[in-house]
Parts: sequence; C-alpha cells; structure tokens
Amino acid sequence: MPIANGRFFTADEDKPGAAPLAVLSYATWQRRSGGSADVFRRTMRLDGQAFTVIGVLALVPRKGTWLAGGGALVGIPAGLAISRAMRSLLYGISSRDLTASAGVAVLLILAALAANYIPARRAAKVDPTVALRYG
Repeated sequence: MPIANGRFFTADEDKPGAAPLAVLSYATWQRRSGGSADVFRRTMRLDGQAFTVIGVLALVPRKGTWLAGGGALVGIPAGLAISRAMRSLLYGISSRDLTASAGVAVLLILAALAANYIPARRAAKVDPTVALRYG
C-alpha cells in the first residue's frame, strides 16, 4: 500500500508485544486531525486503545483519477489526429463530430472513475483486523 505521509511498519514493529503503532487511512487522518502533520508521533486513541501514529496511507482513487485524466489528455488529441483515417469506417457522423468525441471521452472517464471508486469503497468497509487475519 502506498504511504502518503510518514512511514509504514518495520519488521521489528510488526511483532507481538511491540509498541502499539498505527498507520491511519487518509480519511481517518483528515477526519481526526484535519490533515495536520502534527499527528505523527502523537498518541491517538482508536477503539479505546492508545496508538502512536507513524504514517498515513495514500488516497488510492486519486492515482486512478490522475491516470484517467492523463489518458483523456493523450487520447482526445490522438483520436482527432487519426479521425481522417477512420472517415470511411464511420456511418452517420462526421469524423470531426465534437459532440460524439466529447461524449465518448466523458463516458470513458466516468468508467475509469467507477473502476477506481467502487473497489476502494468496498475495501474501506472491510474491518482491518479481519483483513489482516485472513489476508
């Protein structure tokens, strides 16, 4: 998992009896501390137990959104550039039909956003202790 701030657990810290440390999700970090960097190395109570916060996980859907946007920035000009070659394959629309091109781009961006958001939302609903136990 990518770390946005701080660090992840070391091998020595990931053993029974080690000091209770926590790597927060991005949403918990925003909700509990407003995204402040002063949360690191402080003690925070989570489910009634005191933990020292050492890191924050990156917001995974953000990376997918950047990829989708980058794909659109490259794909739209590329599609317009090869539209002359596709002119004979199109039926009922012009090869320079901006409405159709924009519609396809929006549809693909929405599909990419859904492909990022839905798995991230499902993963966020999983109890971390269950995921660690059976993962």
